[in-house]
Amino acid sequence: MNRLRRRHQRILRNRVIAGVFLAVILLFAVGGHLTYALHRSVSKPKALPKGPIRVMAIGSSVAKGWDDKTGGGYLARGVAGYAKGVHHALPFVNHAVEGETAEAALPLLPSWIKAIHPNVLLISWGMLDDATAKTPLSVFSRTIRQEISLAIANHETVWVVTPPVTPASYTVNRVSEAQYVSTELAVAHSYPAREVSVFDVFNQMKAYIASHHQNYKMYAADAWHPNTAGHVLAGRLLAHDLLSGSPAFPN
Repeated sequence: MNRLRRRHQRILRNRVIAGVFLAVILLFAVGGHLTYALHRSVSKPKALPKGPIRVMAIGSSVAKGWDDKTGGGYLARGVAGYAKGVHHALPFVNHAVEGETAEAALPLLPSWIKAIHPNVLLISWGMLDDATAKTPLSVFSRTIRQEISLAIANHETVWVVTPPVTPASYTVNRVSEAQYVSTELAVAHSYPAREVSVFDVFNQMKAYIASHHQNYKMYAADAWHPNTAGHVLAGRLLAHDLLSGSPAFPN
């Protein structure tokens, strides 16, 4: 009986070791593939302005970095990745407010700009608060335009960043979130590239998940928020876009 028990324990131990070994192999394989996919097309960035470039972000809870246990959220990760890649200081101030809609935050923006004096206004609304509030697309469009125009009037450039996907992006808000994203992109693209840069994390993340035959749930903390892995992926996509493009900066 003892011999059978020892044999059974030995089999279980070997299975555990094999499982851990396989997991490590998969982790390196996926990580290596992601690194290659995100960095293979990075070009040499253009010359940056002298001195630190202060970036101030506005958005809601996803932009704030909710449920990112290690890195402060996809925006902080993306800006930090870009700063590291170009060897330039980009102090990051996150003024995202949990549960806020774009329209509700607009009256607060002038005081934030006056206090922070950012060089870049980073706009990254999560869309779900506006979808839940049933903000008309015309109102949302006008609000984004007002935010951008306010920044430009204060001699800032603007980066518009669409949000990471969440389970709501595939289920209850599948249509509405995509409509808000499209509306925001249309407004942003109506400005000259020297004033407004556009980084579409939302559609890139959807494409990445689909092309790798993954389930969006692996990147979810809950119905509305990415988990740490979701913030990591979205941050890498943003950093890649910043490094491979030519982000707008004040003259």
